Amino acid sequence: MPAARARRFETWETSHALRLGLTTALDELLATGVDTVARHVGALGRELRTALAACPGVRVADPAAAGGGIVTFVRDGEPAAQTVARLRAAGVHVVAVPAAHGRWDLGRRGVPAVVRASMHVYNDADDLHALVAALA
Repeated sequence: MPAARARRFETWETSHALRLGLTTALDELLATGVDTVARHVGALGRELRTALAACPGVRVADPAAAGGGIVTFVRDGEPAAQTVARLRAAGVHVVAVPAAHGRWDLGRRGVPAVVRASMHVYNDADDLHALVAALA
């Protein structure tokens, strides 16, 4: 007899492609080294924060304790969605994150939206310099 809870609907369906993709990603991570990946992504995040902070009219919006490769920022006088559109037109992929998706932080600080750039293992300094140049 099936379980009386909603869990009974999760028994037979699964995404094999997602499981295979996750397995491959984990294999690649372990082959590269978790510490190596963490150092690389963290260094890119720090470098991007420094470069953005030096851009006139750009403010890094990360919380004080932020680290890692996810970097958020705003451009003075420009809605985040407009910044994203401009950067995408220049070939830089970023996303806008509205306050509704970050109520615990953005809403409390009165920030309506931020632009999020996510550094990954496959990014390098050229990628973050392209982002900064496109903002200029």
